[in-house]
Amino acid sequence: MRKLLILVVVLLGILAALDVATRVAMQHQLEQRIDGYVPNAGASVTIHGFPWLPRLASSGRVKEITARANQVSQGAFVLNDVVVTVTGVRIDRHLLVEHGQLEIVSIGTGTLTADMTQANFDQLVGAPVVLGAGSAQVTVEGVSVTAQVSVVNGQLQLNAAGLPVSVPIPTLPVLPCLAQVKVVPGHLVASCTFHTIPAALKTALQ
Repeated sequence: MRKLLILVVVLLGILAALDVATRVAMQHQLEQRIDGYVPNAGASVTIHGFPWLPRLASSGRVKEITARANQVSQGAFVLNDVVVTVTGVRIDRHLLVEHGQLEIVSIGTGTLTADMTQANFDQLVGAPVVLGAGSAQVTVEGVSVTAQVSVVNGQLQLNAAGLPVSVPIPTLPVLPCLAQVKVVPGHLVASCTFHTIPAALKTALQ
């Protein structure tokens, strides 16, 4: 009986180690793909849920995957700490088993949050801006006026008397969408929700 218990413990330990090892390998694979599409991103990926292999083997599903990039930019448009989380992820089991490749077929829900610093926003709009709680102060011809920041039709807009600014939001692989922004002291916090994998993001992940 004691030998049987020892054997069970050993087998469980091996299975747990295999679960961890495969998850780490898949995380590293996704990190490399993101870094390949977004230079200097310093991507980190976390596959949530333990154990994850039994669920993956039985249904081809992963509970949740989170990807984080330290910096995403195109020209003067710079976002810091971009976090994309997808839940209800369905994986192509054939590619995973036969070729060791993690291909995401579909998701349930995805969310994005990203940060733009006041310094980067200044550079983007070309005017001194102070980001406060809920609104911004922009200097126009030496006079400080209150401005509103919003996202409208794929444009990041700064609306102030005498200084309307509209900047196109670039299409980037790890920026699947950007629907709204919140102004907090020193930062813009951007976010959105999506339910299908945007083509650019899917290309980066595959």
